[in-house]
Formats: sequence, structure tokens, C-alpha cells
Amino acid sequence: MLGLAFLRETAPLLAGLDDAVEKLCDQARLRTGQLAIGAAPSAISRRVAPALARFRQLNPGIACQLHDDVAEALADMVSDGRLDLAIAGRARSSPDLRQTKIERDRFGLVCAAAHKLAGRAQVRLQEIDPASLISLSAATGTQQLLLHCPQLPEAYRQTTLLAHSTIAQLCMIRAGVGVSLMPQNAASLFEDRSIRFVPIEDLELWRTLYLLEPALRLPSPAAAQFAALLLQDSGAADRQAPHP
Repeated sequence: MLGLAFLRETAPLLAGLDDAVEKLCDQARLRTGQLAIGAAPSAISRRVAPALARFRQLNPGIACQLHDDVAEALADMVSDGRLDLAIAGRARSSPDLRQTKIERDRFGLVCAAAHKLAGRAQVRLQEIDPASLISLSAATGTQQLLLHCPQLPEAYRQTTLLAHSTIAQLCMIRAGVGVSLMPQNAASLFEDRSIRFVPIEDLELWRTLYLLEPALRLPSPAAAQFAALLLQDSGAADRQAPHP
């Protein structure tokens, strides 16, 4: 009698434990779960979106979220657990964060196809009118690289045209508002033939993208697989891209 009473009282607890174990197994096998990714806008089209498409094909039961922002904001979200990982420019050093280099691309002139310099194989800085330059917010990693580039005259660092994001910057360029100094992969965000990238002969400036991951906690199975897909693609890109 005592045994039957014990079984009746513990049956709901045991059933709940079985459900919890089953859910844990489903997450480990990537049948269910969540994945929260952060990315700089310029990294989404060429790098993040293709990896996410493959991840979804492999794991249709995983709910996915993509958040775009500047590197420092994304780094904070990875550190405090709001994001599983992020892809962005280098953030400040932190013991809570692991940063793995995945890609680098060179700065050049980005302009509308109708611009007088669009058809050139390369240009020199002095041929670019600084009054026509569209800058990004100083909070962005891209603008920080330009602000601290010793090759750039002051007129090319502080401009009178300002955009808050790469998307806004490219829209302004496409409309003929101005031109920008921008990493090559950022220029191809829209894959728009009306926007052209022209190398600058006398500007040796590169932007590096990093995979930002938490250093003090283990990744979820979903985050680990997405990172593997991303790094796999990065290795292929590195084998194809020239390095200085």
C-alpha cells in the first residue's frame, strides 16, 4: 500500500522529469530550440544570410533571430547572453568575449554607376572630392577605422554628409547624394549594379570581421553548428581571396 501511494504521488514528478529530459534531448539533436545571432549590416548579405539559410535547411525546428547593430552593441549582447554569437568588426577587449577573425576586405571608393569615377580601374585620394563624402556614425567600426587612418587627410575623415547605417549610406550613394570610403563587401550589401566599388591606389586600409562568442559559457548545440557553418564558409573565402 505504501509503495502504491508513493507511486501515485511521484507520478506527476516523474512525468515532468521525462518531459524535461525529452526536451533536452530534442535541443541536443537540434530538433527544437532557439538561435539568436547578431551581425553588422554589411556582414549579412555575403556572410551571415547564406550560412543561416543552410542552418535552417538542416534544422527547420530551430527558431532563429537576427539582430543587426554596431560591433560594441553586439559584443555587449553576446556577453550578457541576449545573443548566442555575432559577426562584426573587432569590439573592445573583454574577458567575457572570444573574437575569431573570419574575413578581411579592403576599403575603396563606393559611388553610383553614373559617377565620373565609376568606370575607373582605380583612383587616387586627391581625385575624390571630400565635400561629396558620406560618413558613417562615429560609433561604427568602419568609421573608427577611417578616423584613425594616418593616410587620410582630415577633410576625408570629418565630412558634412552623415548616415547612421551602411544601408542608409548605400541608399544615399545610389541616389547620387554623394560617395563613400567603404569596405568592398559592405559595398555589395544590395548586390546592386548601380553601385560601384573602385580601388584607391594610395589607400591601404582593411576592415576585418570577427566571430564574437562568449568566453565564459558553453555554446548551445545550435550556436555551435551555426558557427561551424560560418567558419567553413570563411575558410573557403580565404582560400579564394587575395591577401596583401
